[in-house]
Amino acid sequence: MTNTTDEFWSWRAPNGPDISLAQPWLTISTIGGSRFGMPGLRGNDYEVPFRAGLQHRQKYPNARTVSLVMSVSGTDPLTGAPATDDQVLAWNNNFRYIRQAFWTRDPIGSAQGKLTRRWRLGTFPGTVVAASAMAEIGGTMDPSMTGRTRSDFTVDLVLSDPYFYSAQQQSAVIGIGNPVTLTALGEGIVGEGQASSVFSFTCVLTGPLNFPTLANATATSAASSAGVLFSYNDSVALGETVTVDFLRFTATSSTGADKTSKIRHAGSRMWFCLVPPPDPAVPGSNSVTLTTLNATDTGTATVAWNDCYT
Repeated sequence: MTNTTDEFWSWRAPNGPDISLAQPWLTISTIGGSRFGMPGLRGNDYEVPFRAGLQHRQKYPNARTVSLVMSVSGTDPLTGAPATDDQVLAWNNNFRYIRQAFWTRDPIGSAQGKLTRRWRLGTFPGTVVAASAMAEIGGTMDPSMTGRTRSDFTVDLVLSDPYFYSAQQQSAVIGIGNPVTLTALGEGIVGEGQASSVFSFTCVLTGPLNFPTLANATATSAASSAGVLFSYNDSVALGETVTVDFLRFTATSSTGADKTSKIRHAGSRMWFCLVPPPDPAVPGSNSVTLTTLNATDTGTATVAWNDCYT
C-alpha cells in the first residue's frame, strides 16, 4: 500500500525492509513533541571562586530519545481497507509485525535500525529532504486499546548520535591554492557526529601531492581565527591515493599502508569539519583550500560528507 503523505517516517531494521510509518494500517499521530525538538547539550558550566554565576564551558549535542506516537488497526496492509475476513486477526498480525521490526537484536546484543524522516523545505512547493538516524528501541510499546481492532502506542527510539543525516555529498577540491566552496546544509556541524551506515566524512588525497594541507577558512573559533585544517605530513605519489576518515581517525594508502600517524590537525578537536549556515535561509558556504609544498602539484582532494539535521 502506498504512503498517505509525502512527509513521512520510515524504519528499517538490520537486514530488514524499509517500512513506511504512514500507511492506512499503521500511522503516526500529528502530535509534535520531541520528534521535531533539538537534542540537549552534554556537559555543565563550572564554578569559579569569587566570580558571579558560572564559567561557561563548551558543550556538545547529547544522545536523545525520539518518541513516535502511533496507532495500528485491523486493516488489510495490501488493500488499505478493513480486513474482510477477520479484523481481530489482522490487528494481531499487524501489531506483531511492527513490534518485531522495532525489536532489533543480533547474536551479541541490541542492534540499531535506521529511522528516516522525510519533510519539505525551501520555497513553495518545497523539496522533500530525506535524512536518517541510527536508533534502537528504548521503551516497551505497550498498546492502549481503543477497541479490539485498534490501538495507540508510543515508540521510544534512542539516538546515540542525535543527528539525522541526508544523502552523501561529494565535491572535488581541484587546483592547488584555489578556494572551493563546499555547501553544508542542515543545522549540525559536519564532523561532530559518530561514524555509522548513515554518516561518513572522508577526504581522498590523489597524488601527486607533497605534504598537502586542507583548510576550511570559514570554520573559525576563538582559539583559531585561521580556521580548521588538517595536514598530511608525507607525499602522495602519482597514482597513489590516501583515504582520510575524519570520524574514525584513520588514514590509509591505496598501497595498503597505515598512514594515520602522518595526520596533523589544528583549529578544532575534530580532524576537520564543515559548518552550517548562520542564516537558515542561506546554505552554509565553507571556503576550503588545498595547498602543498610544491605549487606545481597536480593532485586533488575529494571530500565526501552527509549533511546533518536536528
